[in-house]
Amino acid sequence: MVLVSIIIPVHQVKDFVKDCVASALQQTYTNIEVLITCNGNLSIDECKAFLNIEDERLIYLSSDSGRHNARNKGMIEAKGDFILFLDYDDILFPNKIYNQLNEINFKPLKNHLLIAKWKKFKLEIEENYNFPFPTFFEDKINDSKGILEKLAKTGGFFVTTSWMISKDICNQIKWLDSPNDDANFFFKALVYKPTIIMTSEILSGCRIHTDNTSSIRNRDEFDKLIKSWDEIYDNLQPVDKVNANYYLFQIYLILIRYSKEINNYKLFQVNIRCLYYGLMSKKIFSVFRKLLSL
Repeated sequence: MVLVSIIIPVHQVKDFVKDCVASALQQTYTNIEVLITCNGNLSIDECKAFLNIEDERLIYLSSDSGRHNARNKGMIEAKGDFILFLDYDDILFPNKIYNQLNEINFKPLKNHLLIAKWKKFKLEIEENYNFPFPTFFEDKINDSKGILEKLAKTGGFFVTTSWMISKDICNQIKWLDSPNDDANFFFKALVYKPTIIMTSEILSGCRIHTDNTSSIRNRDEFDKLIKSWDEIYDNLQPVDKVNANYYLFQIYLILIRYSKEINNYKLFQVNIRCLYYGLMSKKIFSVFRKLLSL
């Protein structure tokens, strides 16, 4: 029977942590382990006392500070055939794991990446939401090149809670300390050319609030972001050069805005890099149309 490891990094105790952990334990597919990795100043005892949950599937770990360290620690300890990364403020729908495993007939397949639709919410998971990237799920089975092409066409992304990844892929890569750690990890996974199975049903929710850790607040975070996208670009070149360039061009359009928000930090370099990726994509009309709309 397929075992799924759910890794939840936790660095502070808030009410929505209880909702997150409960959504993991209340999965209709029950052969799971839930690894809560306490990091920073949060101790295991403090987290246990706060959650006050008795369940033999709960495993408490401790790691160095940082979400990346917590996830990497969780991957080392995880015993599952598939790994699901769940942020401490997000929610899984009850059938999340069952429905995704059903797509592969509940087999412990290697080199697979399973992706399902998601939604964003602020207070209640029932809030209305229009999924922005419907074309992602037009094809049930995809390869790395096909997924990159879809991302390049939309400038879109796949949130962390939407994935389930074969453990053998996770064994070969690590999480990076960066505001775009999810994108960095996802594109590292694409390098291994997994079989990608899509589930066109919303099965998880991402909470939007002021403490979201992916926001860019200072120059140090911006530098980490640039370094990470450089690494992603290098990784994607063998997958599909044209779409890698066009996707990075669209990312750098966003980085221009981030730069302006922190007093035009490295704005000239970012503009030059943006133009370079755009020209290298060979999609000149689209590139200049987007640049003129800034």
